[in-house]
Amino acid sequence: MVRFLKPGWRGTANVVLTTYETLRDLEFSFAAEKWSVMICDEAQRIKNPNAMVTRAAKKQNVIFKIACTGTPVENTLADLWCLFDFVQPGLLGALNDFGRRYRRPIEAQTDEEKERVEELREADRTADPPKNKGSARKIARELKGKVFPPCPILLSTYQRSLYVNATEDLYQRRKDPSVVSPFQNYLGLIQYFRQVCTDPKRIGMNVFRPEPLKSYSEKAPKLHWLLHDAQGDREERTMRLATR
Repeated sequence: MVRFLKPGWRGTANVVLTTYETLRDLEFSFAAEKWSVMICDEAQRIKNPNAMVTRAAKKQNVIFKIACTGTPVENTLADLWCLFDFVQPGLLGALNDFGRRYRRPIEAQTDEEKERVEELREADRTADPPKNKGSARKIARELKGKVFPPCPILLSTYQRSLYVNATEDLYQRRKDPSVVSPFQNYLGLIQYFRQVCTDPKRIGMNVFRPEPLKSYSEKAPKLHWLLHDAQGDREERTMRLATR
């Protein structure tokens, strides 16, 4: 993690994928970089104006921002204001003004207050295309059913060793509670098994070591399959374009 505190930590990477927690903890390292596009998936995570993760997201030096969420309002209309303040600062005014103008009149008791509701809806439509349950059902009917082709992938020898070692750790702990083990119960063990299937490594903070892609893909059959499959699809598309 220390290398993220040094200038030029991004190197030649064009895309950076991170979590909200990492963005919060290393906000100054991220803010020191100039970004073209910032995409926030599950953007309801930055709905609280006073949360540190929200402030970190808004501090980033970025030209174009995108917020993706299926629940723009979870608690109050302030959630909606916060998302707009991230994507388009100033569109809905300051938070205090937004509260006076929209939050109180949203009960729509008078004609003037109803106008405020429609005004807010119109502002929302500028960033979010109108959707309703009817149109959603229509789109669902037009979509083809999901297809899940079976693709069994055997564990690598390294993954099997991690499975065995983790199981033995928990067994020893349950046999003798004084034994130090990273696994407290079966649920933690199952979660670790899931991780091993995707990213095979020993449990702990200091176990990561950069290594060549070829050797790592031998430990992670899923990655090997993905690289092989993606390469095959690219070659197939290139062949189709060449024959047109």
